[in-house]
Amino acid sequence: GGNIPADASALILARPTTDFSEAEIAVIDRYLRRGGGLFIMSDVLYNDNPFLKQDGLFSRYLWENFGIRALDAAVVDEASHGQTLLESVSAAIYPENDIARRLDEQNAPTLFRITRPLEVSNTPASNVLNGRVIMSSTQSYGETNLQLLGETETYRFDVYKDIPGPLTTVAWAYNQVTGAKIVLTGDSDFATNS
Repeated sequence: GGNIPADASALILARPTTDFSEAEIAVIDRYLRRGGGLFIMSDVLYNDNPFLKQDGLFSRYLWENFGIRALDAAVVDEASHGQTLLESVSAAIYPENDIARRLDEQNAPTLFRITRPLEVSNTPASNVLNGRVIMSSTQSYGETNLQLLGETETYRFDVYKDIPGPLTTVAWAYNQVTGAKIVLTGDSDFATNS
């Protein structure tokens, strides 16, 4: 029921494991309405009430208010990957925004280890701008059978269930009225070079 301090320039949500309650979302909402910044690093999770579950409370809040959300899947990239197909390397960067422009200038691909795909709405709430920062290759897909992936580390494209690529792995949103800014990533390992 408290508030995020007024002088906090950004709130970093690094690897939460469970979904937020309505009370926790209300605290974040008050902060964003004051023009706060939010950096969310979400991971593929295998627990019962995972953080940013696609139909979860906080995911619905982000979708309805900012037009971005994480999907319940893991990126498998056959063209742009590290040692395994689950290590997605940034295949496309959108330099139209400040975040991606800095990545593009450094010509430094970003490696994500077991990352969630994100969805960006083409019609976000009024006064909200949003967009993509990094995408996977056209030969990628979102594996939706997370139970099988978590238990056996196996994956296989299912045309009827999986999400065809390219897939967004980093997204942003900006409320032009309140000044609230959000960056959402589908992985947290990249931040520590893990």
